[in-house]
Parts: sequence; C-alpha cells; structure tokens
Amino acid sequence: MPTRRAASICADMRVFWVVVRCQNIKLPSADTHLAMAAPLAPSCTFSLSDGLQFDLCPLLNKRGTEINVTVEEETPPTLTTYRYTIGLNAPLKVDGTLPRELQCPVGTWICLVVLNTRPNHPSEPPRHVQVVQVAAEADLNPRAKLVEKLNSEDVHEILQITLHGGTYNGRSQTAAFWFHCDHEIEEPSFPNHLWRFNGTHAFAWSTPHACPLNLPPGAPTEDLPDDDPPAMPPPDPDTGKVPKAIPLSLTLTAVLIAACAIALTLRYLSRWGWRLFWLAVCPKRRQRRDGFRALVSNWEDERDLDASTPLTPTFKSSFGTYGSAVSA
Repeated sequence: MPTRRAASICADMRVFWVVVRCQNIKLPSADTHLAMAAPLAPSCTFSLSDGLQFDLCPLLNKRGTEINVTVEEETPPTLTTYRYTIGLNAPLKVDGTLPRELQCPVGTWICLVVLNTRPNHPSEPPRHVQVVQVAAEADLNPRAKLVEKLNSEDVHEILQITLHGGTYNGRSQTAAFWFHCDHEIEEPSFPNHLWRFNGTHAFAWSTPHACPLNLPPGAPTEDLPDDDPPAMPPPDPDTGKVPKAIPLSLTLTAVLIAACAIALTLRYLSRWGWRLFWLAVCPKRRQRRDGFRALVSNWEDERDLDASTPLTPTFKSSFGTYGSAVSA
C-alpha cells in the first residue's frame, strides 16, 4: 500500500510496542520510526511529523497483556488452525506447561502457532505444525505511517504500524497492523487477520481510537451550523438594514381570514357552483336535454283517449287516416 504521508516518532522499546512519549527526534526515513530513548513514563500517545496526534492508550492498556487472533482453515481430512498471540504492552509470557520447542522464544511480541487436528478423532491432541516468531524485542523496530484510504467513504487515512524482529526458517517476519478510524465501533475491539504472504502477516483493526485527535495544520475546516438559529434575519447587503419581522398577531389574523374565505367558497360551490359549472362546460348536452324534454311534451299533447274504450289510447297523428278504434 503506497505511503501518503511520512512522520517521525521516538519510543521506548520496552514500554510499548507501538508508541511511547519521547523527545522530538526526526529521522531521515520516509516512515515513522520508533527509536530508542531514555526510559520515560509509559504512554500510548504520539504525534506524526505532519501534526496529527493519536492516542491508542484506551485501546491497548485497558485489557489483558495478551490477545489471541485465530483463523481456521479446512484441510480435509484435517482442520488447520492459525493462532496468533499478540503482546500489547510487554513481550509474551512463557508457558511453563509446554515444551520450549512448542512455543516462541523469550522476548517474542507476536507468535504464530499452526495446529492441525482430525475432526473425526476428537480424542487426539492437536499437532504443532509450525511455531513462527513474527515480532521480537531484539529488533522490533516499530514503524508508523499513513497509507491510502481503504474505502472512498472513509474520512481519515489508515494508520499503519509495522513490527519486525521475527524469523522463521531463515526468513525475516513482519507484522503490519492497519488501524482504521471508525466512530461506530463499540469497544472492546479486536484485530482481524487479513493475510500472510512471504513473511508478512497483515491485520486490520477498526476502532474509534485510531482516529486522529486533531486536524493537520492548514487543513480546511467545514462550516458547521450554529446550535441556535439567529434571533433576527441577516441585514440586507445593499442597505445594511435588518428587515423587520412580521408580528405574530398579524400573521394569525391573515391566516384566519384566508381560512374563512376558503370555507365560504367551498360551501357556495357545494350548493350551486357545480351545477353552473356543468351547464357552462357542457352546452351540447344541455341542448340535447332541452330537445328531449320538448319531444316528450309534444308526444303527451297528441295523446288522447277513445270515448268508447277509456283504457285504450288512440293517437290522432298515427291513426287519423284509418279512423278511431271501436270495441267489438
């Protein structure tokens, strides 16, 4: 991962594997080195050369001295377990119940033990396949630097801490911790193993304590909204006068008048308005309706009753030529 920003830090190697308070000594390297210094009070706070300040004390001092990170891999017919033991503020303790060859040497800060078991034989003890010293006190040489963001939505860059000093089968080992600033993570948090390749063991650690305590000098600050809105509107830029606010009583009066006008209008429309609207919009329909009424009226005028048979209707216009109907 490319370096974005470099810094310099001094630290006491025996106090804490990441950072301790020390004098401001800048090293020429592009990375942030934690160099040897006179014994000082233990501290987990440090500042990078660009002015960013970090405080990892709540993350690493308020828990036990060691944590375990375990990764399991199915390797049929067996199960392989990779168990990392990490010393937070001191080298790992020696386990007196295990043989020396089944644990890392004295002075180890990070130890990897690879175990192999057969799930179908639970009574068998696990077999130690590898015991890898990842980081050791003799040449810990901690380094810190800022690297590019992992995600585009991240606000802060990643704080990378690398530890050295371990060897396995003649190959140097390195541990890289990527501290990701995340304010939504609840503590206590723990690192997650990412990968291991060619002697490098990578871990990701999301925690709010990885966020810098301050902004670097010269960084732009965003305009935050005021907690309380202003009591009066801002002045007019042309006249410099502050516009007068409308009295609340006048506003309420205008609202009541408008509500009454709307109510009266709706009441009028509910009684007569829709009828007038219908006749105005549909004149042809009105003409057809008037013609139909006239036709019915004419038809009723021409209808008459025969004198001999009062219940038999006779239509003069239709039967005038043939005479009137008579009963048998």
